[in-house]
Amino acid sequence: MEEVVLENKEDLEKGCSLDGATRRAAVIGAGISGLVCAEELSKQGFKVTVFEAGRGVGGRMATRRVDLEDGKQVQFDHGCQFFTVSNPEFESLVLRWEKVGAIAKWKGRVAELSAVSKKTGFSDKLDENRVMTTEMEKMDRWVGTPSMNAVCKCLASSKGLTVCNGVRVCGFQRPETCLDGKWGLEMHPTAHPFAEDEVVGGFDVVVVSDKTLASTRTLMLYGKPPPLESAGVSSLLNKMQSLSQQPAFALMLAFKEPINIPYDGLIVMNHSMISSAVRNDSKPARDGKGVQQWLVLSTASYSNNLVYGNRLTQAGTDKHRNILNIVADEMSTCFSEILKQYFKDDVRLPPKPVLKIAHRWASAFPVLGSEGAKHFFADDASQIYACGDYCNAAGGRACGMSEHVEQAALSGLYAARHIAKVIPIPLDGE
Repeated sequence: MEEVVLENKEDLEKGCSLDGATRRAAVIGAGISGLVCAEELSKQGFKVTVFEAGRGVGGRMATRRVDLEDGKQVQFDHGCQFFTVSNPEFESLVLRWEKVGAIAKWKGRVAELSAVSKKTGFSDKLDENRVMTTEMEKMDRWVGTPSMNAVCKCLASSKGLTVCNGVRVCGFQRPETCLDGKWGLEMHPTAHPFAEDEVVGGFDVVVVSDKTLASTRTLMLYGKPPPLESAGVSSLLNKMQSLSQQPAFALMLAFKEPINIPYDGLIVMNHSMISSAVRNDSKPARDGKGVQQWLVLSTASYSNNLVYGNRLTQAGTDKHRNILNIVADEMSTCFSEILKQYFKDDVRLPPKPVLKIAHRWASAFPVLGSEGAKHFFADDASQIYACGDYCNAAGGRACGMSEHVEQAALSGLYAARHIAKVIPIPLDGE
């Protein structure tokens, strides 16, 4: 799953020379929803190609590795921190992932802290009665092993799938405009902004799991309308655009001296800046290398004020980097204050972290789904579909997007099953 350079089109069209009886599907986005969908379509007899704009699979189930000055490498699950299970069908997927070693239970202690108000600060020191024993502590909390993106890597290696990283879908060619009467996708290499677009075609079905294809932000980023607009599926486009997603910042902190609190995770309620913090090196199959690694997640309101207040739209710009530095300083200071106010004399904070990096998630939290929302969106006439947690967002607590993994996986699963019914694999000779 190396980054694909479009000049080598044979890589993109791997497995494309098939007889007419084979159904081909393109899945756009290699997060949990897209990959669950792709795996299920493959099981149903489709030849599936997954296109991902990023360097690797995972989406918000992502892992970042960073080299410290002393040569040690640390890693952070800088999106989803863990996930839970409530649906039997999702549970069957989870147990299968556990069996192959892609996930394990995380038994870290999690505490809930409640902010009183901006004026009075936080409530008194946490006691044992405030530990989350009634809900979160009783639930099985799952993490990828040895990193959160292990689940998506496992799915991407499924038989019958071709995964192309580093390619951004920037347009669609409808079947009636193509000689073979099938969908064509216009591609652009993410790492080569001045390269020419290429077209990869021959797809009977297209599944969009990357919601950015419907986002108007492409006008600011690339000077072009949303890619999905060129597909001519206005109803699908309008549905995707009607469901908003909010940004979030993830702060990665590494300490050579430990933070001495008896918890591995903190959920901060009613705070203006920080929603949760998780000690990543407490998770199974992680080698902390003597360095404590904390991932602190912002609230959506704090992120909204910065992203939209400062029009922070394009990664890689000086403005983007400067604001990320400000975010890192503000969130780091706030995290220290929370620890001091809640745990008082019990916590010994290091003088400063050896690593402090902020990351922006442009679309971390789907806004609450509307009444009667679907698990996926379908345009059966055009044979183009959309899946993802945004299709039926339940909202909930912001502990690292944990609830959204189940929603996203089920969305992809149900979309694939629907597609298999609507577009059955023909018998030989048909």
